[in-house]
Amino acid sequence: MDTKELELMLAAMVRAGASSLHLIPGQRPCIRVQRRFVQSEHGVLVAAAIDELTRDLMFADHRQRLGRDGQVDVLYVGRNGQRFRTTVFRQETGVALLFQALDADGERMGERGHEFGTTTGRKRRCGWFDGMVLRYRTDETDDGWSGKEG
Repeated sequence: MDTKELELMLAAMVRAGASSLHLIPGQRPCIRVQRRFVQSEHGVLVAAAIDELTRDLMFADHRQRLGRDGQVDVLYVGRNGQRFRTTVFRQETGVALLFQALDADGERMGERGHEFGTTTGRKRRCGWFDGMVLRYRTDETDDGWSGKEG
């Protein structure tokens, strides 16, 4: 997968009003629209294609953090200037990517709630809580915390 394909998927995500784009090895790309996952017509993603894309997204310190912690957040800025919070995480099938658009809602929430770091004074990242993504993400991990009862 190259950045041109990614840009097309991200543009489709924004047009559809989706909250996130999920790129997971062994699955077709999907977006989350109104609490539902919608698969694209794109073919099933292979780990090598996502690894290639991931190499272009991360710096050396990001790669170290991914190796150490199994997950890292990076900022992806599209050619049109749209910004996306990108979570890169390891799964059994390989590295997966989750893109979430950063928009003015988060900035307004932060300003209205006076969300600034007490020591540094930096703005805190704010946005709508996405429980479905959390549930989906925790269901996919094998760290003993599945989010399911019993």
